[in-house]
Amino acid sequence: MTEEVIVLQPGDEKAQKIGKAISSQTANDILHILREGPRTASDLCGVM
Repeated sequence: MTEEVIVLQPGDEKAQKIGKAISSQTANDILHILREGPRTASDLCGVM
């Protein structure tokens, strides 16, 4: 399995978006749920 490597520069828009997502408790909860496997949006709403 190959993984894509993304290089982020400070102040870059993509870096800012990733930083916001990482700091969001809701986003963190969703990522933990998705680690178990694929889910639909409806599934996520039911779990949250």
